Amino acid sequence: MSSRKVSLSEIMGKSGASAASSGLTLDKLPELLGELMPELPRNAVGRHRLVRSLQQRFGSNFRTLPGVPDLIKQFDKEIAFEQKVEHVKQIRMKESK
Repeated sequence: MSSRKVSLSEIMGKSGASAASSGLTLDKLPELLGELMPELPRNAVGRHRLVRSLQQRFGSNFRTLPGVPDLIKQFDKEIAFEQKVEHVKQIRMKESK
């Protein structure tokens, strides 16, 4: 496990003030978490792993950091989208019988 301290540039992103709007995305998550990056299935287990890894990386007040709540919301949106797609697939399968 990495015990290095979090730098301000990591927290704020490369652009500083715009970190909340575009600094942290799920694409940049492996770069941000490094070796703490867990496998993130698109379900409740993946969300739990994401929250735990962010907490381990940034400490107990990780939710107050700019961009972190947006990162979790983005993951939640992806989960909802994939659940909707799966629901539509189930409807298609039932109709084709």
